[in-house]
Amino acid sequence: MRPLSSFFHEALGLQALQNSAVMRAIARLKASAEEVERRKQRRENPSEEHMLWCWKHRGIW
Repeated sequence: MRPLSSFFHEALGLQALQNSAVMRAIARLKASAEEVERRKQRRENPSEEHMLWCWKHRGIW
């Protein structure tokens, strides 16, 4: 029979894994939200370089 402390160690290890998974999920959501904001900013204020690229590839320029 295992000592009771080993169950606590397993539970704490599982909790740490869950916490790290939650932290990674939060980081992914935050990065995703930041990327959405960057794309929104680019759409609202495209750079001159980007506009020239679009014109060139659309055959306008």
